[in-house]
Amino acid sequence: MILLLNIYFVLIICRLIITFPQINFHLTDSINNHELQHDCLRISISQEIVSFCLTDSMSEWNIQMNPADSKLTFNDLRKRNITSQQLYQWSAPIDLIEQYQLFLNLNQSSLSETIFYNCTKPRFGPQCQYEFIYFPFENMTLKETISQFYQIKYEPTSLTCYIHLECDRGSKSICLDWTEICDEQVNCINNQIDEKFCGQLLINECRDDEYRCRNGQCISRQFAFDQSEIYECIDGSDISSFDFDKIVKQTVHLPTINREDASCTSNSALATIDLIQARMSTCDMQRRLLIFQSSIDEKPKTLSNICFFTFSCTFYIEKITLPICKDICAYERCGLLINKTCPDVIIVPSVPLAFGHVYVGYHRQTHIVTYSHNPDLICYDAKLCRNFKSDAELLTIDNKTCRRTQDSDIEFRQFGWGVSTLNSLATSVHLYLLHCNTIFYDDVNICHSPFTYHCRNSSKCISIYDLCNRFQDCDYGDDEICPLINGSCLPMESNLLFKCQFNNECISLSRFGNNICDCRRPNSRSCEDEPFIVCDSQNLEQCNDYNRNDYAENYISFPTICDGFQELLPILINGSNHTDETECQYWPCNNTYTRCDGFWNCLNGADEIGCEQNDALVNCSSNHHICIKPGTFEIMCLPPMPSLFLTF
Repeated sequence: MILLLNIYFVLIICRLIITFPQINFHLTDSINNHELQHDCLRISISQEIVSFCLTDSMSEWNIQMNPADSKLTFNDLRKRNITSQQLYQWSAPIDLIEQYQLFLNLNQSSLSETIFYNCTKPRFGPQCQYEFIYFPFENMTLKETISQFYQIKYEPTSLTCYIHLECDRGSKSICLDWTEICDEQVNCINNQIDEKFCGQLLINECRDDEYRCRNGQCISRQFAFDQSEIYECIDGSDISSFDFDKIVKQTVHLPTINREDASCTSNSALATIDLIQARMSTCDMQRRLLIFQSSIDEKPKTLSNICFFTFSCTFYIEKITLPICKDICAYERCGLLINKTCPDVIIVPSVPLAFGHVYVGYHRQTHIVTYSHNPDLICYDAKLCRNFKSDAELLTIDNKTCRRTQDSDIEFRQFGWGVSTLNSLATSVHLYLLHCNTIFYDDVNICHSPFTYHCRNSSKCISIYDLCNRFQDCDYGDDEICPLINGSCLPMESNLLFKCQFNNECISLSRFGNNICDCRRPNSRSCEDEPFIVCDSQNLEQCNDYNRNDYAENYISFPTICDGFQELLPILINGSNHTDETECQYWPCNNTYTRCDGFWNCLNGADEIGCEQNDALVNCSSNHHICIKPGTFEIMCLPPMPSLFLTF
């Protein structure tokens, strides 16, 4: 993960600091090698080595030297018997330290005039060109300083943009984020440029020792579902579950992969961070709010200023409480102005609500148009949105095909006061009009690949890796109808599907060994898809409960034989089923291994009699149990019940 250092330090800002942390830069010589990142700080934060690097060319900076900073050549350092270890302690760059050690070892004259800048605090850096603009306390390490900086809540006021794709989102104030590329959601209305070339990810193959993420990324299999909150798939599909509160704290306060290098797509594990927000792939909640606000403020070209303003004051829950809206809309004035200034059909907002082409429209009837009023029309690109009722009346408005919402099988959900009107609408469109999310890849043969599945009654195709993975990708959910019939899987036979013999069901191999039980055995605590072989059987304490249960049910463990609990699944031997509790009448329950181990291995507790240390308050003989009488909580002594009175 690479972050810009511009946030943390700036050129030539004078400030007196008595104590200062040790700071050693990496990649300081990459400037001459035309590398993108340079002058990097590497800090261990939250089980990660995080790199903070500059990406701007140093030629863009006007570096002014400080007369107080001394400059020493390698020759000068050698004459003073300075070691590379001392340079390290003096915050010299790592590249320069390595060069100096090479100079000492090989006596290379070409390096003799290389300069080491001995910076005067608080300056630091290869040429003493940096100072911290945030340095809260003295005697803090660099790691502590940066961690303290992240306690300041990040609240951006503008959008960061991915500039390498020219994306038209219907508004100049809204741009594309890197997480929105190849996220299976069209964001750009100009030729679907953000998804057009993503077909190759559908057919991407990983090696046998790699795990394939839902987005097609390949990671080392040993890191997949490793019961860690750190994930390698940028869509988080290699983690099965996580502590919600802990993840939120990390994403707010620490510069970790959980925030900067993560994509919260609608089908990823990370999407649970925000259950209500309309589907966006960014994990940054503030960015989502900024996009909604920009969409609300963007005036459609077909509406006059007065029409747009008065309609916004009655339509958006974010606007109706503004003093100016309360003042203008008093005595139903907004309704009168809308009737006079607005067209018959009002399409707002001006940017698509979903899939790059779906909008909502309202008839000019202002006495019922409020933030809680459902749209009258759904408008879309007919080439991208099929499978509606064929007998419905259609309208053409602003080059869009529109139909009444009651003819589109959509239910608009109201999430209550305080939830954005736009967010409520977008969420409903995503939920009910998934068949409008049609993507045309540049390679028209993608859907004919053996690595794709063609959805029923649709032009859409998905990766065969997405079959039976508990996430609906096809419009009608046929990719998740996965029965096992006569030994074959539906919707298609594939070696990428695991067959649950007991459940007569097929699941994606991506769910095999992911710490989630999909194929539970009847009358058992284990699961077919969570066998002990997926973990280290020699170190079972580090395996999950399903793995340990599977091991116990399939392999006899000496401590569990005749312990009163059946762990081993029945095994047919000579026509009879046998378990770890078979013929236990020949196995004494009171033995060296069970005596005084804190558990009743004998049904009458004989193996635990006489194990307690009696005191003056409890005067029981050594062949009695110390018990507490129910109701009165009186301590009493009871002999063990004879085994002939015990029932099984």
